[in-house]
Amino acid sequence: MNFHTFGDKSRPAMLLIHGMLTPWQIWQEIAEHFSEEYFVIVPALDAHEEDTRSEYTSVEQEAEKISSYCLANVSGDIAVMCGISMGGVIAFEIFKSGKLTIDKLVLDGAPLVGFNRRMGAIMKNQYKSLIRKSQLRKKGVMRSFKKHFLPEKYLESYLAIADRMSDTSIENIIDSLSKNRLEGFSSSAKTKILFCFGTKGNEGISETSAFTLKGLYSRLTLKCFQKCAHCHYVSFEPQKWIEEITPFIY
Repeated sequence: MNFHTFGDKSRPAMLLIHGMLTPWQIWQEIAEHFSEEYFVIVPALDAHEEDTRSEYTSVEQEAEKISSYCLANVSGDIAVMCGISMGGVIAFEIFKSGKLTIDKLVLDGAPLVGFNRRMGAIMKNQYKSLIRKSQLRKKGVMRSFKKHFLPEKYLESYLAIADRMSDTSIENIIDSLSKNRLEGFSSSAKTKILFCFGTKGNEGISETSAFTLKGLYSRLTLKCFQKCAHCHYVSFEPQKWIEEITPFIY
């Protein structure tokens, strides 16, 4: 796992965690914006590094590595932590562990309630197929990339990740995401949480996660991005995401 930082280390820390098959650069514009007031930390998760081959083991291990880095570099004090999709699950695991002091937590499209084995098997096959087609530079994948997944400017970074992504990492990611992170959850932490979700595509799990967590944690605010697909603003309209999130942060 590599860590990219923006801004002055003497400022309050902001931690930004990307999602599955998404390069860390998805946060770059947002990180540069907030670096005027925060020391921004952006990890490149295991199996998502462009120039290094590594294996993804579990949400728990990713959370542990990020927590260890923050304890060593910013004394474990995080003013703002944000995670999208899988990154939101990792962020929530960090929050649950209690190892870091977190003032505000933003979860965008985080699938916290998990899914069944059948759905997991389907997802594994779909993602393995996507990775193989990406490695072969199939024209259909290249054409649909900027329309359905990420802006074209991230294509080169995504392909570098895909070229190093193993079936084992895909399986471990899906197995780890399939767990219900809210089962038995209870916390008296003072962290304020904002949970964002869209209304299009596969946002059903995220919406269910948001409302389930709302019933378990009183310091949570919900925000619905109408007519938006999964993590759309971070991926395609980062300035809009900044506008939507800034009132919560401050």
